[in-house]
Amino acid sequence: MHKPQVSRRAWLAVTAVALLALNLRPGATSIGPVLAELRADLRMSPVAVSVLVGLPGFCFAVVGALAVKVAFRLGTVGALAAGALLGTVGALGRSLTSNPWLFLALSVVTLAGAALGNVLVPVFVKQFYPSRQALMMTVVTFLLSLGATLPGLVTPLLVDRSPGWRGTLGLWGLTGLAALPLWLWLARQEFTA
Repeated sequence: MHKPQVSRRAWLAVTAVALLALNLRPGATSIGPVLAELRADLRMSPVAVSVLVGLPGFCFAVVGALAVKVAFRLGTVGALAAGALLGTVGALGRSLTSNPWLFLALSVVTLAGAALGNVLVPVFVKQFYPSRQALMMTVVTFLLSLGATLPGLVTPLLVDRSPGWRGTLGLWGLTGLAALPLWLWLARQEFTA
């Protein structure tokens, strides 16, 4: 009776890792295809655009360097849940704002969530799937690549249609929302165990 629960939890964790891995890149790669539209709509200054373009590398470096400390405080699962929450809230929020500086701030939030995932997903895999590490990291790497590529392919097709740049960026927030409940559930399980 206890075995199916362990198996179900393991499959839910694999699904959570897969969904999160798929969503670690769109926060950065979905901006390029809509940069001209959002710059015009938000009336972004050249300085703000320069900051926006430089944010992914900056956030990945700074937050990535702090990821281990965050995991030490919250646990690996808790830190990944926090990353999923940040990524989702930031991505959805920036699709709704009309303020260029708030857009930049929400981009930082989105990218901070992705940076936590970049560093801690491999740690999670090593801790919880030691005998399946190679397979899991192959899946993670494939989904990271897919998540980096899809926005560049899909965003230009959608931006000219009814959703515009806001709806298109919001779409990537919704895909992040799919991973969030699983990570929150896993974090709750870890803290109540």
